[in-house]
Amino acid sequence: MKTRPVFITGVGLDLPDTSSPESLTGPALSTSIERDPGVLRRKLGRGLTFKDHATRLALSAAHDALVDAGLPVHASEQRDQPRIGVAASSNFGNLDTVCRVAGTIGNGHVRDTSPLDLPNASSNVIASSIALRFGCKGLNLMFCSGGCSGVHAVHVLANAIRAGRIDRAIVVGVEVRNEFTSSLWARTVRAWLGADALVPPLVDGAAALLLESETSARARGVRPYAVVGPSASAPASSLAATLSALAHSVPGALDVWFTPNLHYPALADRVEAAWSTWARRPPAREDIAAIVGESYGVSGVLQCLRASTRLRASKEASAIVTSGGACSEATASLLITRPPTEWS
Repeated sequence: MKTRPVFITGVGLDLPDTSSPESLTGPALSTSIERDPGVLRRKLGRGLTFKDHATRLALSAAHDALVDAGLPVHASEQRDQPRIGVAASSNFGNLDTVCRVAGTIGNGHVRDTSPLDLPNASSNVIASSIALRFGCKGLNLMFCSGGCSGVHAVHVLANAIRAGRIDRAIVVGVEVRNEFTSSLWARTVRAWLGADALVPPLVDGAAALLLESETSARARGVRPYAVVGPSASAPASSLAATLSALAHSVPGALDVWFTPNLHYPALADRVEAAWSTWARRPPAREDIAAIVGESYGVSGVLQCLRASTRLRASKEASAIVTSGGACSEATASLLITRPPTEWS
């Protein structure tokens, strides 16, 4: 039976000093986390005062993906609300809020906490806030599966569309950098890679995709960026075999491979070994981390965004994105392909 295609029809990005996907091709971005708060207020309007930083960034990227896809950004204008799903990928998310609330309770009493802080301590606050803001009443999921979580989020929501459970989905990856997330990130890296491991700074930003069924895309007359293909997860030690299996579903040779973060020496060696398996015609390689730094839960979504915009702007037809494999044994890969000629 033929698999129903799932299209990427919108992209959104919120990183310091840039909101343009084209910036992902240039030199390394600043590690600053400073932003003009007025930009976000003008974009999203009221209702942000008591939102945590991760939720604000996720809302910003989701807003841009909806605009890029030609869809409403007000819940009251969103049509077919039960048919729109949301997935958020973040491993640290609202950790700062959770730590602050826990500290307040630990040093005093639950009565000392703000009633406006407690809802923001929910692990699903990012995904639920996106759904409430933009009028999405379908599936609502939060993915926290380490470096693979972004690919997992895209894969699961694409499958939900193929199964007919929803017609569209907003998938957002977001991580923030503050004293709480930086501390936990450093301990995570050193627990996996050794006490002397160099800890790359965590990104402070968000990336978003708008996924859509073929029926929905045709009804709206949109031009898709790309098609979401099959996915595969495997231990990092089996990376070459996993990539080979995905590449075999591509007619012709694979054009580009978005690698995991090559900052980590052991992972870089595995990437090099996997890449060498394409001896006859190796694909081009891109390492998003070389530009944005360690993006962790954002990684898979950001790679899909970059793959989509690259395929649209070039004559390339296929890309594989791979994330994970550093602070875990797992990797997750996903095939992204150019839409059929009729959609060009």
